[in-house]
Amino acid sequence: MSLGTWGDVVFEVSADVMRTWQSMQRSGEARWTRHEVYAGKPLPEFIGPGLDSLTMSVRLDALRGVVPADEIKALREQRDIGAVHPLMIGGELVFDCTLKSIGEDHRRHDAAGKPLLIIAELSFEEYA
Repeated sequence: MSLGTWGDVVFEVSADVMRTWQSMQRSGEARWTRHEVYAGKPLPEFIGPGLDSLTMSVRLDALRGVVPADEIKALREQRDIGAVHPLMIGGELVFDCTLKSIGEDHRRHDAAGKPLLIIAELSFEEYA
C-alpha cells in the first residue's frame, strides 16, 4: 500500500517491501520585517508566509525488501541535481519541494561492508 510519494520515491508497506518514515515533523513560519523609528519602538510589518519544511526519518533496511545503498544513492542524486517534485502523503499534496539535506546513520553492514540498515533523515523544503 502506497503511503506517499516524492518523485520516483514511493513510501510503501507491503508483504515484500517496507519503505516508510518512522517520524515526521513539519514546520513553517511567517516573514516579518522591522522598520526602525526614531526615538520609538520599531514597527513590525508582515511580508507574507515563509517556506514550509518537513523532516522525516526513513528506515532503509535490507530485511524489509530494499537495497539501502541503492536507495540512498538515488536520494543523493535527486538532492544533488536540485530536483523538485510534489510530496504526496495519504493521497494529499503536502507541497512541491526539494530534498534539501540527507543525514545518514549507517547501523549495520554485511561482511563485505555493504550497508544493510541505514536510517536516513530527509529534510524537504517547499519550492514555491
